Amino acid sequence: MSKFWALGKASNSLIVDGERTLNYSQLDTEVQSALSNLPKKKQLIAIVAHNSLPFVIHYLAALRGGHTVLLLDKSKGKEQHQVMLTQFHANYLIDGDLVSHLDPDTVTLAPEIALLLGTSGTTGREKVVKLTFENLTSNCAAITQVLPISKTDCAMASLPFSYSFGLSILHSHLLVGAGIILGQESLMSKSFWQQFTQHNVNSFYGVPFSFEILFRLGLQRQPLHQLKYMAQAGGRLSGELWEALKEFCGSQKLPFYAMYGQTEATARMAIMQPDDFLAAPAGAIGKALPFCKLYIASGEKEGELCFEGANIFAGYASSLEDLRECEDSTILKTGDVAHQLDNGMLQIVGRIKRIAKLEGRRINLDDLERQLNQQFNSSCVITSDDKQLRVFICGSELGVEKQIAEIAQCHHRNVKVFNIETIPRLSNGKVNYNALI
Repeated sequence: MSKFWALGKASNSLIVDGERTLNYSQLDTEVQSALSNLPKKKQLIAIVAHNSLPFVIHYLAALRGGHTVLLLDKSKGKEQHQVMLTQFHANYLIDGDLVSHLDPDTVTLAPEIALLLGTSGTTGREKVVKLTFENLTSNCAAITQVLPISKTDCAMASLPFSYSFGLSILHSHLLVGAGIILGQESLMSKSFWQQFTQHNVNSFYGVPFSFEILFRLGLQRQPLHQLKYMAQAGGRLSGELWEALKEFCGSQKLPFYAMYGQTEATARMAIMQPDDFLAAPAGAIGKALPFCKLYIASGEKEGELCFEGANIFAGYASSLEDLRECEDSTILKTGDVAHQLDNGMLQIVGRIKRIAKLEGRRINLDDLERQLNQQFNSSCVITSDDKQLRVFICGSELGVEKQIAEIAQCHHRNVKVFNIETIPRLSNGKVNYNALI
């Protein structure tokens, strides 16, 4: 199976990082040079995941050398990075062009482990997902089979590389030999759209929060006419946003690929083709990637969604000991609750852990969030400890406990409302519920 880190596709496409530009041949030379400075014996190499050429070069060099890469989220400070370095006994730390040899001790690492990625739910002692070389190659190959990526394409790689979806965009474009524009800029910045236009970017990848920003900016005011397609992953789009995208993409004849995935499945597990998207309800996830399988565990119309495929992770790790072996998992229980539609398509309706039980009644917090966001003019998110619903509302909604209780079908004493200025988010754009506990 093709390895994206081999850069095997001859291509004239460019990797652009600000003023610095490399073609694929030049990138390959840089990767080989970086590889020559790494030891031949497998090591644990921590790399701060900047969206930059130095990161891409060192990351590909480490994979090419058969090492295990521990990716560090650039949005976290050095103190948190140090916790990870100490916890896993990293041999090297690479931050930009700076390479530091940390721990000379030889560590025993499972030869299959290629990458360690944090999960969006990690709290306290760090826990990472172990991904193998086969996980990376199989998922990357499947993605390039279902998305129309070609050598002549160019994508903005603006999602964090410490996030599995952002990283998979890099992988798939490298495998095909497509152009990649690296950047730290927000969608809100003029610089983002200047680069977008200058380099004739013809695909747009985003998480739900990315599309929320895009709508705030005004779809018609952005240079989206040059797009070949749009693609989304990283969580469920709100019903309102889903319908707005259907209307916009349908009117513009712009293909939209809605995708579903998890870090534990090396980024992506399912994709909905554009024609299906235009007819599907919010939360529908399409079909499993090639050579993979998605199904409801109970065999009923609704229940926990399970996944099978070569991209299932090799287990979690919270210590060096956990890196000595790989778990052989054939089934991934996603923790998502899915509903089977009449046409056989699956629809995500919530998370098992996002089901509260108040006074003996089960309440789907994700579904309730969607209802409240439609009810109020302000954005809101919900947490619960099975005794009380805690509703966080952006703005100054007052005296709405009874209204919320009526929608949730619970007593108003079980509802507590907090007014907040902004909804806290993780670097991947998802709601940081832990910050609201």
